[in-house]
Parts: sequence; structure tokens; C-alpha cells
Amino acid sequence: MNYKISRIITLALLLILSFSCKKNEPAIIEDGKNELLDFGIQGQLYPVLRNDVNKTLLSVISANTDKSRLKTFFNLSPEASMLYNGAASVASNVSVLDFSQNTVLTIRSKLNKKSTNWILTVKSEPEILGMGTQLNSSKSLNRTFDFYWDQKGTGTYSGINCGPTVTTMAAKWADSTYSLVPQDARNTIRSSGGWWYTNDIVNYLRLHNVNPQTIKLTDIKTNIKNCIDRNYLVILCLDMFYVQINLDDNQQTNKFYETNNQGWGHFILVKGYREVDGEFYLETYDPFSWDKTFFLNKELKGKNRYYLAKFIKEATDIWWPYAIVVPRKGGTVVLNGSDTRIVEGYVQPQKGF
Repeated sequence: MNYKISRIITLALLLILSFSCKKNEPAIIEDGKNELLDFGIQGQLYPVLRNDVNKTLLSVISANTDKSRLKTFFNLSPEASMLYNGAASVASNVSVLDFSQNTVLTIRSKLNKKSTNWILTVKSEPEILGMGTQLNSSKSLNRTFDFYWDQKGTGTYSGINCGPTVTTMAAKWADSTYSLVPQDARNTIRSSGGWWYTNDIVNYLRLHNVNPQTIKLTDIKTNIKNCIDRNYLVILCLDMFYVQINLDDNQQTNKFYETNNQGWGHFILVKGYREVDGEFYLETYDPFSWDKTFFLNKELKGKNRYYLAKFIKEATDIWWPYAIVVPRKGGTVVLNGSDTRIVEGYVQPQKGF
């Protein structure tokens, strides 16, 4: 046999034998994952706030909701499972769980048993706003359209435009077709600058067929509640220096800006109230947002700001112990009872910025 042919045959046989003797290698399998892709509580008011670095979750639910009977919805890595406080398995949209205390949710890979713990906190809306836990009563005079204005950016006199801004909000609330802006109110009254007075607000609203009335603030809870319950807005003129400041940037109660001196006259619009844990709060539109926003819903901080009535009473007593009551366009203010009376005669105007 030719030497070259013989060598080729020999090499071929060796190659065949090497393949026939080679052991099968196991397939490479990736580690199973234990990721929390999506999470929420059924009925939550906002998308869950999650911190992927600290592995924390915050869910906000309606006031007076039973935290001990809640359902979750979530998505996990394929073949992963969720445990509740290290024990019971959780099924999305099925398991009814107690979240009245901080809860550990463990995401575990079924393949390699690796796990990651998340800390879940559930709070009611009053808690997250900084009020308390138990909502006793409430009413809001919201409309189906937005009528809030931030006085920042309202023209040359933005820094002192709380009067024109609050009045514009009230006019829009009273008349959905009202389309003017705070600059228009400023151009109509005191166009060359200066603080607006309470009578400027009254006069401007009357120019637009909104007929406000003035009441004496005697018992602020009773006065405000009576007006809101009868579907009237309330405009207050007060010294904000005497309103408590809330240094917690994540809450929406009390003052969120510095007022270093007495005489910090200001106008705010009251459009509702909440009584939480026995404390009475005024639900307000404060025009002094200055582009600052609330961390959870990214709304301007002055929008839906809640002020404790006892602080507002002190601030109005010192500055202007009255209130401007605003009805809908073309309507009249009718208040019954000796506790909330329309003032007859002249009331000394007061200013705000």
C-alpha cells in the first residue's frame, strides 16, 4: 500500500476513536435570577416608590383603608418566588396580607435558592402628608379642571403677586370659562406695583360677576367648615411668620418656606378641610410654590397644602381677623347661624404679598 494512503487511513481511524471516547460535557446553565420587576398594592394612590439601592418600597393607600387586608400585584424573574416575612409564599393578585407593620418581602430563585430582601412600608395618604392616621371628616371643592397658579413667573411683580394670583385662582374656580391670568389682574389693579389689599380682591372678583362677602373669623374651624360645606371658597389674609414651618421636605403640611420677620402678609385660598386624629387642617392653594415640588406626585408644594387651623387662627388674628367668602359666578353667599355671619359695614382692608 502506498505510504501516503496508509498514513491518511491511520489518522482517520485515530480521529474517529478520539470522538468516540470523548465524554459528553454538561450544558452551561446560567444562575437563576431573583429580581423584583414590578410591584404595587391594589388600590394604591400613586405608583410605588422604590429604592433599588436600599431595597425599599413605599406604597400609599387611601385614608382609613385596612392595612391588615391588602393584596399585591407584582412581576418577578422567571422561576422566582416571593415570600412574606420569610415564610408564607405570596401569589400576585391573590394573597391577602397584613401590611400594618413594615414587611420583609423575599424574592428567591427556584434554581439556585439565591434571595434578595425588600422592605415594604405602607402608609395612608394622611400619614404621608404629615397629618396622622385616622381621617375623621373631609371635604374638597375641587373642580374637574386645574385652577392652581404659582405666583412665580406672573410678571414683573411676581414676588408680591400673591393677591392677583389667589384672586385668579378664585375667579377660575367660580367660572370655568374665565381665561385671564394673574398678570391681567395685576394690570387691572395697582399696575405700577405694590401689595394688593383685601378690598382689591373683592373689587376684582366683582368686576367678573363673582360676588364675595366678608365674615369675621371667630372660631376658625366652625367658620371654615360652614363655608366649605356650603360650597364657598375662602380667601385668608395672614402673617405667615406665625405659621409653623415643616422642615420635612417629604410632607405637605404647614409652611414650607422661610419667613424671617413679622409682617409677612400673605394671601392663601382655602378650598377644603380635613380632620385627622382630631386635628383640623385647612386644605389650601398657597401661591408661593416658587417651582418647588412634592417628592411623591411632583405637584407644586403650594398646591393642596394643609395648614393646621390653630396656626392660621393666630396668624389671622394678628394680621386680618376676617375672611373673604367666594361663591360661584352669579351666585350669592348665604350663611346661616350666629357662628358664621357676613359682616355688615366697613372693614379695614389689609395687604398681602
